Amino acid sequence: ARDPSVVPLLAEQEFQSCPITFSNTSLFVNTEYHKSAAFDHALKASLSNPICAVIGPETYDAVQAVSYITDDIKIPQLAYGTIDERLTNAKSHPSVARPTTDNHEFTEAIIQYLQRPGKRRDYIALVHDLEQYGEQIEHTIFEVLDKYGMQLTHHHIVHDIPSSALDAMDFVRQDGYRTFILATDQTVFLDRIAEAADALGLLGEEYFYVIIDLTLPSAKLSSLRNEVDSPLDKLLRGAALFRILEPFQYKNSDEDRFLNSWKKQGDDFVERVNALHPLAKKDKQFPSAQGPEYFVANEGYFQDTKNTPSPLSSLIYDSVMLAGISACRVRSSSVNKTIRGESFNSHLETILQTEFYGASGKVKFDEGENSRLHEGIVFGAYNILPGVVDEMSGKRGYVYSLTSINSGRGWEDVEGTEFKFFSGKSDQPMPLRTVFDNNYLPLSMHIFGLIMVALAILIAVGSALWVYLKRKEALIKAAQPSFLYCLCFGSVLVSISLIFVSFDESYGWTEKELSQACTTFPWFLCIGYLVQYCALYCKVSLERRTF
Repeated sequence: ARDPSVVPLLAEQEFQSCPITFSNTSLFVNTEYHKSAAFDHALKASLSNPICAVIGPETYDAVQAVSYITDDIKIPQLAYGTIDERLTNAKSHPSVARPTTDNHEFTEAIIQYLQRPGKRRDYIALVHDLEQYGEQIEHTIFEVLDKYGMQLTHHHIVHDIPSSALDAMDFVRQDGYRTFILATDQTVFLDRIAEAADALGLLGEEYFYVIIDLTLPSAKLSSLRNEVDSPLDKLLRGAALFRILEPFQYKNSDEDRFLNSWKKQGDDFVERVNALHPLAKKDKQFPSAQGPEYFVANEGYFQDTKNTPSPLSSLIYDSVMLAGISACRVRSSSVNKTIRGESFNSHLETILQTEFYGASGKVKFDEGENSRLHEGIVFGAYNILPGVVDEMSGKRGYVYSLTSINSGRGWEDVEGTEFKFFSGKSDQPMPLRTVFDNNYLPLSMHIFGLIMVALAILIAVGSALWVYLKRKEALIKAAQPSFLYCLCFGSVLVSISLIFVSFDESYGWTEKELSQACTTFPWFLCIGYLVQYCALYCKVSLERRTF
C-alpha cells in the first residue's frame, strides 16, 4: 500500500480559499495497527520536519503510543479508527480528538437492534474476553440493562487458557439463553467458542449469534473458509455482524458525494498520485522485494464496482479536512501565529468546535468532550450467510449483506433485503430461552404458603387489636400491653419474611428481583425474632428486679 502521507497533498484543492497549505511532511497520516510501528513512524516524522497534526493511527494502543509524541510536541492528534472508551478521557489524552463515536454508543445501538418490536431478544448471553474491548462492551450492556428491560447472563474467556471458552459457554448455557453476543478483538477466540458451543449443543436453528465488529474484521471474514457443518461454519450461518458504516458502503454514487468523486477519477488522478509520492523503484537484483514503481490503475479502475474505497477512507478524509479547516480558522484569527507550539490549544479547541458535513456524515463534537456526536455516525447490521462450496477443497466462504441501518433515528431495514437465520428463513429462532426443570416451587405449595402467611399476620394483628381493646383489664395490665405489642409486631415481621422466599423464576421474577428478595428475607426474619426475644428478655428481666 502507498504511504498515506500522500493523502493531505491530494486534499490541497479543498483549501483554495484558505492560507493553509499542507506540504508532504506538515500533516502526518499514520494508518499503523501496531503500537511499536506507529510510534517509530511518528517519531521519525516529528524529528525530520515540523508537523502541525497527526491523523491516526487506527487502534487504541497505537494511538496511545503516538499520543506521547503529540503531547510532548504540542500538536493535535485525530484518532479516526478506534471507538475505545479510554480515549474519551481528555485528561489522559489531552492532544487527542476523535472524529468517530465511542464504544458506548456502538454497543447501545446493538442492544436497540435486539429490542426491536416483533424481533425482541430479551434473554442475552454475553461471552467476552478480559481485554479492554470485551470489558467495555460488558460495562455498557450492564448500563443499559434496566433501560431496555432485558435479562443478561455473561462469562469471560481467557487468552492463555484454551478451556476457558468451554467453561464460559457451559456457564451461560445453564440459564438457557439462546441469543449470544460475542465480544472480543482476538479472532482466535471464535474457533474456540464455536467448538465449545458445538460440544454443548448450542448451535443450530434454535440459536442466534451476534458478532461485534473487531471480533470478525472484514478482511478476516472475506478470506475465511470452513468445511461445511464444521463448528465455526454452523456458528456463522445466519449470524448478525455489526459495524460502523461509512456512507459510500450503503449509498450509490448518485447519493454519496465521496463515492461520486471516486467514480469520476481517471488517469490524471493516478498520474497526480505518482508525481506527488512515487513508490520506490524495484531492486534489479531482487525485483519482487519492493512493490511496483508507481501506483498502477488500469483503465476504468475507479468505475469498476469491484474497486471501492477502503474501510475508514471517509473518516481519514474527514480527519484531514478537520485539521485543515480548523488550521484555517486559527490562522485567520491570528496571522502571526504558526499552527504549532503556542497555538496548540487554539488549534485543538477549534477542531473540537468545528462542524461540517463530510464524507462520513455530519462531523460535530459533543460539547466538552473529545469524541464525535453519535448522530453523525451510522451503524449497520449485516447478515452472514454461507457462500458457494469449493469442489476441490470442500470448504466454503461466506457472504454478508447489509440488512439494517441506524443513522440516529433507530434501526431501519434496507429496502429489498431480508435477514435470514440459521434455517435460511426470516422467522427468528424460538423459543428465546430453554426452560430447564429447576425444581421450582409447585403452585399448590406456593398458594398454601401465602395463605399460611396471611393467616399468621391476621392472627398477630388480631391479637394486637384484642390487647388494645382489653388494655384496661387487670390481667392485661399485669401482662403489660407494650410487651405484647412487641411480640405481635415481631410475629408480623417473621411472617412477612416468608413472602420473599415464596417466588422463583417460574412466576416471572427476574434474577435482579430474586436477588433483592433473597437479600431482604434475612432482614425481616432476624429483626422479627430480635423484636420478639427482646420483649421476652425485657419482661423476664423486669420480673427479676421486681421480685
